[in-house]
Amino acid sequence: MLLKIDHAEYLGNYHFRFLFNNGRVGEADIRPLLDDAPRSVFAPLADESFVSRFMLTHGTLCWPNELDVAPEYFYFLAFRDDPGLYDQFVSWGYLQEKAVA
Repeated sequence: MLLKIDHAEYLGNYHFRFLFNNGRVGEADIRPLLDDAPRSVFAPLADESFVSRFMLTHGTLCWPNELDVAPEYFYFLAFRDDPGLYDQFVSWGYLQEKAVA
């Protein structure tokens, strides 16, 4: 199943609540997007008033100037501490596989 966001609510202070099409609801702090270099494509998100102008389009968050982020990344941010999703996040490239000693 292709992961999509069915509903998103901006909670303020770079936090969103998401309802995904698999039925899971989670909250995510999107500030890790700002950890990239200041000249990154995500630089406009440093302005919280810009963040609040999001639109839900085709199952993901979009902002003016055609800025969007994959719903899988928001899913990772919302559920990164769920050990049951570890393998999924590794396969998506959001986590490094832990070395076995």
